[in-house]
Amino acid sequence: MSHREYNETRFAKALDYLHRHFRQNINLNRVAEEVSLSPYHWHRIYRAVMGETVHETVKRLRLHYAAELLVSTQKPIAEIARECGYSGNTQSFERIFRQAYGLAPGAYRMQPHAPYHHQPLSTHPPANRPPIEITTIEPLPIALVPHNGSYMRIGRSFELIEGLLTLRGLLPAPDARFFGIYFNDPSCTPEQELRAQAAVFLNTAQHSFDPPIQSGTIAGGRYAVYPYQGPYSNLEQAYTWFYSELLNTSYQVRDAPCFEEYLNDWQKVAPHELRTNIYLPLAD
Repeated sequence: MSHREYNETRFAKALDYLHRHFRQNINLNRVAEEVSLSPYHWHRIYRAVMGETVHETVKRLRLHYAAELLVSTQKPIAEIARECGYSGNTQSFERIFRQAYGLAPGAYRMQPHAPYHHQPLSTHPPANRPPIEITTIEPLPIALVPHNGSYMRIGRSFELIEGLLTLRGLLPAPDARFFGIYFNDPSCTPEQELRAQAAVFLNTAQHSFDPPIQSGTIAGGRYAVYPYQGPYSNLEQAYTWFYSELLNTSYQVRDAPCFEEYLNDWQKVAPHELRTNIYLPLAD
């Protein structure tokens, strides 16, 4: 089986699973198992291919089914909500339906031709994009501070680790490198469950640190690297494009988290000048 056929088979299985189970509570890791993909990367790969997240696909399928039931049956709206996976929360169903169709369920039943409003995610390539590189790295010992919550607030953790390492005489250092390691996809993980690490590589013999700093290691191995330039707020779009490009190659992702290396200081350059290397782990 060719690489293209293998990818097509996996996504056919994913879509089949979602179409069979959309009225249930979808376990995203269970879907990843169905298509034999790492949970670390499955959500972003799916989004890169489908132009929407798994949650958005499930929502769309549920609402299309609800619209069909509203027109073809006289079932009460509360019963339709339950059948479409909104058990016990009719108000939530009505709000989501109105957002999608511009009409409340009862009004849609009387005017069943309102369009479903869905804006696919863009997978257009970034302007002036540099080529993706394939590289092999050695394991990197790091000092780190764990971060929980919104990834857009990880700057607080970086300020903490930089300040503490400076007070301990380990920064500034000419060979220091700064990394963000991200364990979840923010598009499908509740903000309070997002986990990351603000990390610093120090070319020093010291590999143990007093709290709250911890010791860790960035795994060695082969990585695809995308050199991104621009504001951090647009990184998610860069990830979507990166995954979509990788699907056109023979490379397979490894069951390990992505990480980012920050090549300049956000406090010293304009947002459009920020340079970030995105590392995506590859199977050998």
